[in-house]
Amino acid sequence: MLRVLSVLFLTFFLGYCEPADPEYRRKVWDNLSDSGFISHDYFQVVVTVPVPNQEKPLLTLREDCKARAIRKRDEMSVNLLLAQVSEERKTWIGVGVNSTVPKYEPLPGPPQAVRTKSNSPMGTASIATQNIQAPVEDDSPEEKKEKKKTEIVNADYLTYRASFAWLLDKLFLYREDYSDPKSCTFVFRVVDADLLKRTLESKLIP
Repeated sequence: MLRVLSVLFLTFFLGYCEPADPEYRRKVWDNLSDSGFISHDYFQVVVTVPVPNQEKPLLTLREDCKARAIRKRDEMSVNLLLAQVSEERKTWIGVGVNSTVPKYEPLPGPPQAVRTKSNSPMGTASIATQNIQAPVEDDSPEEKKEKKKTEIVNADYLTYRASFAWLLDKLFLYREDYSDPKSCTFVFRVVDADLLKRTLESKLIP
């Protein structure tokens, strides 16, 4: 009797169980639109760049697109990884972005005195001061501020690029899409065990 009840219970219980989606793994690999950590072991970056407006052979234009996409891939990846670390740790790690240390600029030299002969009949010498004008700078204060900000951002990018080099160097080109005549899209991926865990444990160089 107990055996019969056990069989009936299992039959009733299994009747409400649904099998896992057998297409789940394939659907994950078919994801060609999202960038970031698709799972703990799977990181993806989707890069779209405009086609150069130049008169070149088609293959040359595609190679140019690919080269630009690789540069943009690293920039996007660094931003995504930093955002993930910030979200997980709830703090922003690193210094330099908000740095207020001004760039060194040499002080202008003192005015120089030159001795000139006087035209007076007494033949005495007079001293005339020649004003030394500083070279005129073409850049406005706003332009200099933007240049300085760009230099800081570039320096920080290279620093973080080195911190995440172990992951970025593993990214491989999964798909190339040239269907749009005005832009080209590339999908880069890396699949490895504990990618997210290793990212959070990365030592970010300040």
